[in-house]
Amino acid sequence: MVDRDQLVQRARLAEQAERYDDMASAMKSILADQSAAAGNATESGAAVQSGERSSLAGSAQNCQNTGEQGAAWTSAGEGSAQPSSGVSRSLTSSSTLAEILEAMKHPTTGVQLLPEQKGLPAHCFISAEVVHWLVNNVEGVHTQAMAIDIMQKMLDDQVIVHASGEAMRTFVYGFHFYRIVMDRDPDRVQGIQPSTIWYTAAMEDFALFQRKWFEVAFVLEERLHSEIPVFFLPWLPSRPASYATATVPEQKTVTLDVDVNNRSDRMEWCSCYYHGNFSLSAAFEVKLHWMAVTAAVLFEMVQGWHRKATSCGFLLVPVLEVPFALPSYLYGDPLRAQLFIPLAIGCLVKEGSEHLFEGFEPETYWDRMQLFQEAILYRFGFVQDKFSASAFNFPSENKPQYIHVTGTVFLQLPYSKRKYNTGQQRRRRNSTSSSNQSLFGEEKIGYNWAYNTMLTKTWRSGATGDERLADRLLRDFTDFCANKDNRLVSFWESCLEKMNASAP
Repeated sequence: MVDRDQLVQRARLAEQAERYDDMASAMKSILADQSAAAGNATESGAAVQSGERSSLAGSAQNCQNTGEQGAAWTSAGEGSAQPSSGVSRSLTSSSTLAEILEAMKHPTTGVQLLPEQKGLPAHCFISAEVVHWLVNNVEGVHTQAMAIDIMQKMLDDQVIVHASGEAMRTFVYGFHFYRIVMDRDPDRVQGIQPSTIWYTAAMEDFALFQRKWFEVAFVLEERLHSEIPVFFLPWLPSRPASYATATVPEQKTVTLDVDVNNRSDRMEWCSCYYHGNFSLSAAFEVKLHWMAVTAAVLFEMVQGWHRKATSCGFLLVPVLEVPFALPSYLYGDPLRAQLFIPLAIGCLVKEGSEHLFEGFEPETYWDRMQLFQEAILYRFGFVQDKFSASAFNFPSENKPQYIHVTGTVFLQLPYSKRKYNTGQQRRRRNSTSSSNQSLFGEEKIGYNWAYNTMLTKTWRSGATGDERLADRLLRDFTDFCANKDNRLVSFWESCLEKMNASAP
């Protein structure tokens, strides 16, 4: 017989399972206002059927991984046009915060508030929706950054607070919950600092809130030069291929009730690990860990996610936690040895030159080569697996990793990310060899290739393609890297032309 405490706990966990649906819907709505896209499934001329190509164009791929007793899945989003809210253009960027706040509260033309539900205070809204509302309805607010600045001022003035309380001092754009303050504490309005006891209690409430609700930040993509390839820029991005923010953790955790349909006579729950940031140009990971769960009940929940993700324009596929069975990994599997695809950079070096990127600072050769290899991967429909599970479990093996938009293939750069201090850069510059292949020392230039062995027939669809898609992609990608039919040289020369055309 299930006692009352168990029923209450089960109800609380069941409430959490519904948060995944809300998060997926918010992610899809945000895609409508973003211009980034993952591109076609393969480079022009790749052997992917036209039906498969059309289903992948304009999509952004997300991946998930599985733990020791866990599994994970991946999703990709498509955008669609969003209608205007129809609010009159009476607000301008010079309007006061009070005027903007009153317009936000309007029952018909204001920001859509979330319905009251257990665990969530009244007058709550999603941060991404209010940012879009400001852009669409306030004259002079043309960018998301300008709208975020307005909301940050409201947060500083405490006319809005995070739904958990007041522990967060930075407005986070994305699927984050905030609420409009109806009755503010006069002392806090006047700027009096809260006591230590109050602050500690607020932080505890915030930590508890994070364990109960999905919250994901949406990354504002950095707009680089529109023409010059990034690996030819005079100054490289300070943190290439990194999407970390100062206020949002890389990985977050919530507790989920697995038995959403009440099939079991006992409490079944799991911990769900997920990325704290969502980017259109990178994979998004959802990882499940459990100790006491019925396999059939867990599979039913995940299959429900799969169906709902498809209806929202996402692609959800299972993957291994460590797709590359490298010998240095603790759980490396010699029976799953990955393939190595060499990149023929020798044909790209000009006669009389010593290095591919001669003319740039030698300290930037590593980053430029990585960005060049990334450009090739993007051409074939790969997106970055920004923070894979292996990066958390094996930080010393933090190798850049990518997944195809179909979820069928992983690629990895065979060298770890380098971050040198001044002394290390000087030593590396003095020890640089004239040999092209020794640009990376003993490490080879190319890619590690691994199939997604978790993608069974149950998970395949028109978006993933048939079982032969990965083999066709491997053959086409290998031919490109080997410069068959002069394709690699043609790509390199087209990049040089773009750089020269943008030169003053």
